[in-house]
Amino acid sequence: MQLVYYLVCFALPIETKWTWYTTAHLGFVEPAGVLLAILSLAWYLHAAWQALRRYHAWLDDVYSTTDVWRLSWLYQILGAVTVVAFIGAAYMLVDSVFTPLDYFDRMPLMVAFAILAYVLGALGWRYGEIVYPVRTQRASNPEPVTAAADADAAAAALPQGDDARGDGYAEIAAAWS
Repeated sequence: MQLVYYLVCFALPIETKWTWYTTAHLGFVEPAGVLLAILSLAWYLHAAWQALRRYHAWLDDVYSTTDVWRLSWLYQILGAVTVVAFIGAAYMLVDSVFTPLDYFDRMPLMVAFAILAYVLGALGWRYGEIVYPVRTQRASNPEPVTAAADADAAAAALPQGDDARGDGYAEIAAAWS
């Protein structure tokens, strides 16, 4: 929708474009667009934090050693995006309630976005080759087994005979002696 809107605005004649920009765009479209962008970013951040927490809970359930897959760099990025989003919301509040901000007033926010994009790219490049386990559905929990039934099942599963371990080590040992 935004692309279509800006393409239509771009195609307007200069006088009509300037009139539209100084009245309807600055008065309604831009504040609504900024508000929708901040709400969209807030929803994304919430969903990303929840997905990351679920992924780490799944890792802890499935693997005993998960330090390599902790994604601490992603937590840092989400934290930085959250901070920049709050700064952007503060800029929007100042612009709409107190005083209009011009290009130079908004420059620190744009620099913060640029630094954030650079850091995201650098960290993605740095950690991009780590292969993370794919989160799959959890296996259903088996029914609890009593200790006696568990011991009988384990004893029945063991191979019988000379090579009780079933790994062929008895033949290898015999060949060495």
